[in-house]
Amino acid sequence: MSVGQPMKQTYVCFLSPGSLRVVEDIRLVANRTTCALVIPPSTFGFYFFDQYTLVHYEAEEPIELTSERKHESGTFFIAREKPLFIEAALVRYVGEQRRLNRLKEDGYHQVIRCVTGGWQGFEPGDCAFLPEAIPVK
Repeated sequence: MSVGQPMKQTYVCFLSPGSLRVVEDIRLVANRTTCALVIPPSTFGFYFFDQYTLVHYEAEEPIELTSERKHESGTFFIAREKPLFIEAALVRYVGEQRRLNRLKEDGYHQVIRCVTGGWQGFEPGDCAFLPEAIPVK
């Protein structure tokens, strides 16, 4: 039985709207440089994380062991506007109170309206930028 060295791999997880929940598109990247990303068209946000992989050999058969997600970044939102405190959003966007109230019930104090038109909870460590700040590849 022998064990190799752990290998760190960095991933980006692109977030896009789905019919019932957020769709995650996970891709391996060389680093966490945002300007090097090619962002899929329906994406409203993304975040980075690392995973460690270790190959363990049992009777000369490789067994790959992968860690949970580590060192998760905040979410980078592609937004229509700056983040708002949820109370201000409830006053400003009266027609969208159902979704905003759900985010409030989920414990969010700030929300952000994404480029796709939907609302997401905005937490400390998250970042927002306008669509025109996305590099064109």
